[in-house]
Amino acid sequence: MAGIWTESFGLMPSFVVLSVVTWVTWRVWKFTLKPMLSPEDPKDYPYFVPGNASAFMKDSQGLFQRAREYFGNTRVPFAVTIMGQRIHVITDPKDLPTLYKSTSTLTFDGFIKAFFQKEGVSPEAVHIMFTKQAKGQRKNITHAGEDFFKQQLQPGGHLQRLFASIQVKIDECIKWESLSSGTVISTMESTKTISLLAFCHECLVKPVSTAVFGNVIYEVEPRLSEIFRKFDDNSWKMNYEIPRLFAPDVYDAKDEIRAAMLRYIKLPHETRRDAAWIVHILEDELRGAGISEDDMASFFFGPFWTINGNAYKNLFWVLSHTFFDPKLHAAVREEIEPAVAAGLEGLDGRLEKCPRLVAIYEEVLRFNTSSVTVRDVIADTKIGNKILRKGAKVVAPTRQLHFDPAVFGRNVDDFDPERFLKNKELSKSNSFRPFGGGITHCPGRWLAMKEILLCVALIISRFDVEVAAGQNNSGGQTFPKVDTAMLALGVLPPVKGDVNLILRRK
Repeated sequence: MAGIWTESFGLMPSFVVLSVVTWVTWRVWKFTLKPMLSPEDPKDYPYFVPGNASAFMKDSQGLFQRAREYFGNTRVPFAVTIMGQRIHVITDPKDLPTLYKSTSTLTFDGFIKAFFQKEGVSPEAVHIMFTKQAKGQRKNITHAGEDFFKQQLQPGGHLQRLFASIQVKIDECIKWESLSSGTVISTMESTKTISLLAFCHECLVKPVSTAVFGNVIYEVEPRLSEIFRKFDDNSWKMNYEIPRLFAPDVYDAKDEIRAAMLRYIKLPHETRRDAAWIVHILEDELRGAGISEDDMASFFFGPFWTINGNAYKNLFWVLSHTFFDPKLHAAVREEIEPAVAAGLEGLDGRLEKCPRLVAIYEEVLRFNTSSVTVRDVIADTKIGNKILRKGAKVVAPTRQLHFDPAVFGRNVDDFDPERFLKNKELSKSNSFRPFGGGITHCPGRWLAMKEILLCVALIISRFDVEVAAGQNNSGGQTFPKVDTAMLALGVLPPVKGDVNLILRRK
């Protein structure tokens, strides 16, 4: 027995040496020799253990930034490896037009299919939606649906009718007597202290949801806003594909919303006549294709999430930056007064002509957005001087564009709306991509701006607002930090915490 132990321990140094030699050989080949032999391939960002998944899970934007800086900040396409998948990363705005235009070799379909499956749509229904033509269209139901969303949300009659409904509901929501117990923390004789995050959620989620799906959606599920808040706070777990066993909160909330959508879909059509055009046209297409009501409920969970998941966070940041800066607050109040005084009709158009208000909104999009353009490489594609190989994925993370000092100035890490006031071309730059681009350019960008500017104007014009004093007699609240660590599909949330505001009715 002693001889066996001695022999085993004698082999251990040899095993360790062999392992080290193997690892060093692999590393030299992977990150030094192979790039020299294939200079047209994007270089891989080095890692010690298989892949960059751990770094990505901890801080996805931090990983992209470290990799970009590792390669000398040249903004040449590079690659990271996550869960065995090689992902090309685009950070040069000059490469974006090629990325957007290469629709025959770079596709978004894989992402859509994966998103449908996350929603709970069955594989059979996904297959139908990608193979069956929409009525009177040359496109399949999925791609025709993208066109329907553009028709609904781009400037024109459909958008104006939808926003008119939203505007009435927001107007009713932002009134002294409408502030709910879910928003108000305490009430004094002439003041109310509110949670800003809860207030933003209340101002937008129910008004937008009822305008899109009709008032009956909240009769079907009165707790819909509350359930969605629970889902959205934990949606990063679903994005990271954390199993249900370890993330029951997000999956339970998703199931509750899906169940509400199923009850909604089963209602007689006449009870849902006040729903937006997009809901009726999509339901008609899905029913005509033989999609089950179960799958339709899962499908409609997606639009419900996308119309609600970003706007209230965006509003939170616009109001936080405005109210924490008394000079900015005063300037915005003075700017919007004439627009608001002219009445609710046409207010959205007048607010879009308030340059400082719009500049704050644009700077929030630059500073707080973390959208990512995603494509699957289905054929070798040249971008810049690099070739993206078939089978890989390619991403263009927005934050890597938005914090480029060569475009946005030396103070790129500071929140400064003046940059958009001084340079009107910044909002048209390829480096400013809060809503993506190409075939996935978010069609909801016009609606998002209208509803957020409206909320800001009504809040400032109807209430005297101040930031509540900090806890423990600190004398003031700390400005909320942006949570950049977790993977977000749009506007980044604040790190866990909130802002309390004191409102006085004017």
